[in-house]
Amino acid sequence: MSLEIDHAGKLAFVRILSGALAIGHRPPLRALPAMKRAGVTHVATVLSRAEGAEGIGSTAKRAGMEWLWIELGSTKTLPKRRRPDIAEALRDMESALGGGACIFLHCSAGIHRTGMIAAALLFHLGRDRAQTLQTLTALRPLTAADLGDARLDWAQSFAEGR
Repeated sequence: MSLEIDHAGKLAFVRILSGALAIGHRPPLRALPAMKRAGVTHVATVLSRAEGAEGIGSTAKRAGMEWLWIELGSTKTLPKRRRPDIAEALRDMESALGGGACIFLHCSAGIHRTGMIAAALLFHLGRDRAQTLQTLTALRPLTAADLGDARLDWAQSFAEGR
């Protein structure tokens, strides 16, 4: 499935479990109803409250989509205190994907935080590092290329129980 959202270009959805996942940058609020019409069932936001995450959530809900929020700001220091919340969000996404959901996962630019959470989800689902990088590249090459080893190691720790 491919979806055009405003000036963001096309989103590439990859089949995961019984559902599909796409990643990208923060969608314009006006694009959310079109995303729903195109089949997106869930919007997963990886932003802080100060970045306006709740506005995305309320708009997504009004458009008829489920909203998952991982409140996470800068990743200059990798978040240890947020691990339980992130692990819960990964389980929620796994459940949704298992039920056939079509999830759009985003942060602000769709690179670091989005890549970390998408990679953590893939590792959580049992994919190895090569498979995770291959899937991230299929989802969004820019995200895969700019994620970096430290963020990828952090994401992999969700599969290793660290």
